[in-house]
Amino acid sequence: MSSLPAKTLKKLTGITCCEEGFSETMYKDTLGFLTIGYGFAVGKIRMPKDVANLWLEIILTKRWPELSEHKPMGPVFKQQNEARQIALCNMSYQLGTYGLSGFIKMWRALNQGNYIRAAKEALDSQWAKQTRSRANRIAEVLRTGNLDIYRNKY
Repeated sequence: MSSLPAKTLKKLTGITCCEEGFSETMYKDTLGFLTIGYGFAVGKIRMPKDVANLWLEIILTKRWPELSEHKPMGPVFKQQNEARQIALCNMSYQLGTYGLSGFIKMWRALNQGNYIRAAKEALDSQWAKQTRSRANRIAEVLRTGNLDIYRNKY
């Protein structure tokens, strides 16, 4: 089972915090789900930021090996550089592993090393329409293979 290196977890956590934003009180997300912390859909509670950080790290630490071992995404995920892996894990945090697996054309392009096409395929989705800014940033990482768009976020 692939483990998430501490250095990568720090980057992934910082970027996901940037994407989700933090709220200690509930709000309705763009789909109308009650949400708290870093995008956690929960009941009527308050969540301290340190708990949200820990919860986020635990979820991301579990998500990384899920992606690494997933069939058929795992082999493609593992062949990507760290920046693209972070982008894909960031997407899966929002969409779930199953939701991310639905980006068949994006995965095909990643497998072929066609990163411009992979970025375009990520943006050609309902997900990108719902969270345009985040999708644009993630697509930029898929396209370039670097995290420059997230400078000073981790």
